[in-house]
Amino acid sequence: IPHMDVATLLESEVPYGHRKSSDRAAQLKEKGNSYFSKSQPADTLRAMRLYTEAIFCAPWPEAEQRRLMSAAGNPGACLLGDSTQHAADGAAILATCFGNRSAAFYDLGNVEDCLVDIGYALELGAPVTSLQKLQNRRSNCLAQLKRKSNGGCHGNSVAQKLETVRSESAVCDDLCVRFTEEKGRYMEVTDTVPSGRCVLTEEPFAAVLREEFLLTHCNHCFKEAALIPCMWCDIVGYCGPGCRQLSWRRYHWVECRAMHIWIKVDWRLQLCFRVVSTLLSGALPGLGIPLSVGSMGVPSGSYEVFSDCEIVSTLVTHSDDIMADMVQKETLEKMCEVLARCFGGSLSRLLPQPSSTQDSSSLSDGSLKALFLHHLLQLHCNSHSVTTVTTEQGGGRLDVVGEVVLGAGLYCRTSLFNHSCFPNAICRFSGNSVSVCVIQKLSPGDEVTICYGPQVGRMKTADRKAELKKKYYFDCNCVACSGTDMQLSHMEIAVDAFACPSCEGPLESQEGGVCITCGHAPSRDEMRALHEKRDGLEEMYNSLCNPNSRCNNLDKEESRAAALMKCHTLQSKVLYKESRQLAKTRDTLAFALAQNGDHQYAAHYCKLSCESVEATMGGTSIELGRELHKLSLLLFQSGQHIKARATASRALSILSIYLSPEHVDCQDLIQLLDVCV
Repeated sequence: IPHMDVATLLESEVPYGHRKSSDRAAQLKEKGNSYFSKSQPADTLRAMRLYTEAIFCAPWPEAEQRRLMSAAGNPGACLLGDSTQHAADGAAILATCFGNRSAAFYDLGNVEDCLVDIGYALELGAPVTSLQKLQNRRSNCLAQLKRKSNGGCHGNSVAQKLETVRSESAVCDDLCVRFTEEKGRYMEVTDTVPSGRCVLTEEPFAAVLREEFLLTHCNHCFKEAALIPCMWCDIVGYCGPGCRQLSWRRYHWVECRAMHIWIKVDWRLQLCFRVVSTLLSGALPGLGIPLSVGSMGVPSGSYEVFSDCEIVSTLVTHSDDIMADMVQKETLEKMCEVLARCFGGSLSRLLPQPSSTQDSSSLSDGSLKALFLHHLLQLHCNSHSVTTVTTEQGGGRLDVVGEVVLGAGLYCRTSLFNHSCFPNAICRFSGNSVSVCVIQKLSPGDEVTICYGPQVGRMKTADRKAELKKKYYFDCNCVACSGTDMQLSHMEIAVDAFACPSCEGPLESQEGGVCITCGHAPSRDEMRALHEKRDGLEEMYNSLCNPNSRCNNLDKEESRAAALMKCHTLQSKVLYKESRQLAKTRDTLAFALAQNGDHQYAAHYCKLSCESVEATMGGTSIELGRELHKLSLLLFQSGQHIKARATASRALSILSIYLSPEHVDCQDLIQLLDVCV
C-alpha cells in the first residue's frame, strides 16, 4: 500500500537525495540528444522533457544544499547523510543538461526560458567546449528580445523567470466581511465597484499540484516555467530559488524523502498534510497549534484583522453531516491514521522542546489525528480546484470547456465568499494565485458571491440544489434558485426548451406544460413528436461533427456546410430559438462556412449563436466572450471593420475579466482592434 511505504520510509534514516543519480541523468540526457538531433518540433518537445527529467535526477552541488538548509532553518539537516557524495559529478551533468535544454527552448522560440537555462548552465560550470555556444545563443536571444520590444530591455522579465517573487495577498478597500446567523461569514462591498474590478488577490495557504504537471509547473506556485529541481528528490521542480526555499521551509522537507510514493496517494491526504505542516512550521505567523477549535463570531468590519491561521482554524467543517455517513467516517479516520503514521514524528520536531518532564509540547497520537481530521473535514467544503483557461482553436465547439485543473488549494479569504448559482464574481487563477473579480457593477451593501460549481444555464434548479446539498450541506436559496427573478427563470427554461408548435415561443418544460408566450398547451402526441424529432436531429448533428463520418470525408467542404444548414433549418422548427443545441449547431455551421470562404454568411450564424449564448448564459459569461471573439474575426474577414471593432471591444471587455492580459485570446483581440483602426 503506497502510504504504508511512505510511513516505513520516513520512519527509517534514509537520507535526503537517496534517489538522485548522475548515471541516470546522463542516460536521460543522451536519450534527449537523440530526439533533439531529429530537428522536428515534436521531437524537440520530447527532448526538452527528457532534459528536464535529467536535471531532476542529477545531484545538486553540496554548497547549495547546505545554503538552503541553513536558510530554511528546519531540523531536516540531520538527514543529509551522504547524499552529497556525487554532487561534483552532478554539477557537471546539471550544467550540460541546462545548456542542452536551453538549445531546445531556443529552437522552439522560447528565448526567455532559454536565457534562464543559459544562466544556470554558466553558474554551475558549463564545460569549456560549450561556453562559446552558450554565449552565442545568449547574444541571439537578447537580440531577439530587443527587436520584439523595439529597442527596449527585457532584463526584468528574465530576472522574474530566474527568481519568482510571490506577490502579497491584496484586498480591495471596498471589501469587508459581515456575519449573520443565517449566512455566517460573507463578503460585501461598502462602495460602488465597477464590472471587471478585482476585489481580492490571494496566495493559497497550501496547495497540491497534480502529478501530470510536475515536470512542467512549479510545485509551489503552479506557474509553467523552465523548472529547477528540488535539491534532494527527483520528483518536483520550481520556477526559481524563491519558491524552492518556501516549499522546503513549509512542507517539502518532510515529504521529500518519500515523494516518489507520496504523489500516488489521495490528493486530500497530500493537501491536508501541507495545511498542517504550514501551520506548525511557523512559516506563517499566527495562533500556533489549533488543537482545540471553536466557532469564531466575526463582527462587521474588515477581516484583515484576522491572520491566515485564525481563518483556517475556523473554516466550517460540517463534521456532523459528514461523519453521520459511516462509510465516509471510516474512510476519513483511516486517512488520519495514515497521516499520523507517516508524518507524526517529523512534525513533532517543529514544536518547542518541553521545559520539564511534566511539560509536554509534543503532539500525542490522538491529538495529531484530531488535528488532521479537522482539516480533512475543512477540505471537503473549502478546497478549490486550481484551473487554467486554455485557448480554443478556430472552430472550437461551443460545448468544449477550455479549462484544465492543475491541482487543488486551500484559500483563507476566498473561502469566505458565499455561493450563488448566478454569481456576480468569478475566481481567476494565475499559477495558484487566485483573484476574485466582479462581473457586474455592484452597489454599496451588495454581497459578493462566487459559484461553487452548479450554475444557471448549465444545470436545472433541482439538480443544482441537490448537488450543493450533497457536497456542501446547505440548501441554496440564491436569486436563481428562489425563482424570484423572471429573467433568470427565462434563462433556465430557454436553454433546452422546445419551440411552441403554435407561436415558436419556449415551452415551459420538456415534459409539456404551456408556452410561456402564448399559453398554448401541446398535446401528448405533439410532445412525443417533438422529442422524436429532437433526438433524430441531435444524432444528425453529432454525425456531422464526427471527423470519421462519411460527410466529413467528402472532397468538398460545401457538402458539410449544406448538411449543417439543413440540420439547422429542421432544428429551428423544433427547438426554441435561444436553446443551447441550436447555438451549438450555428457555431459549427459558422465554422464550416468560414472554411469554405463564405465569411459574411458565417458571421450571420455566429451572431445568432452569440444571441443564444447571451440569453442562456448571461451577458458577461466567458462563453459569450469566446463567441464574440469568433464573430469579430469573421466580421473582419468579411470586410465589416466597424462592426468587427465594436464586437472585438466587447469581447475583450468580457474575456479580460476571466483571462490575464498576456493570454493569447486577449492579445489577439488587442491586435484586431489595432488593425481595425
